[in-house]
Amino acid sequence: MSPKHVVSCSFGKDSIATILLALEHGELLDEAVYCEVMFDNSTSGEVPEHQAFIYQAAIPALEKLGVPVRVLSLIHISEPTRH
Repeated sequence: MSPKHVVSCSFGKDSIATILLALEHGELLDEAVYCEVMFDNSTSGEVPEHQAFIYQAAIPALEKLGVPVRVLSLIHISEPTRH
């Protein structure tokens, strides 16, 4: 079994630039993974403008370039304990 080439993506300038640079240099990317922190089932931790950019522009653009995007959602339950 050959290894998968997976890139973590926050959809900030650095992670998008890394993906584009890898593609430009012929690197094969099996998928990009984005982890969205959610405050509940419908409230994202992303600011609305960035969330709209991710889902309406960035994900479709990466998929058009041949990079499937997996979205992981994490519901934020509580603040970590501080000592």
